[in-house]
Amino acid sequence: MLDQAFERHGLARPRVQIESNVLNMVLPIVEKTHLLGFVTRYNLRSGRTRLREVELPETTMKRRLGLTYRKAGYISPVMQRISALVREKGASFLDGQG
Repeated sequence: MLDQAFERHGLARPRVQIESNVLNMVLPIVEKTHLLGFVTRYNLRSGRTRLREVELPETTMKRRLGLTYRKAGYISPVMQRISALVREKGASFLDGQG
């Protein structure tokens, strides 16, 4: 997605310096270097980092969230509560605003 955004604007693809699925490794490395990173807003707003977002529409990834369960299946009380919150508050619940 990032490569395509750069190419659409006639820019060279970014050179990947570090790639990891372990977020608690990536944020401190980006924080202590001159590198750029690509993480979720949720992780930046967690308060565990001094990093800030550079908001660009071209690099903003939107994702959908869905809840799937069997019609006659057991739904735990926790899942019932999460489902109710998502239905009541929608996107504001997921953005941390609700």
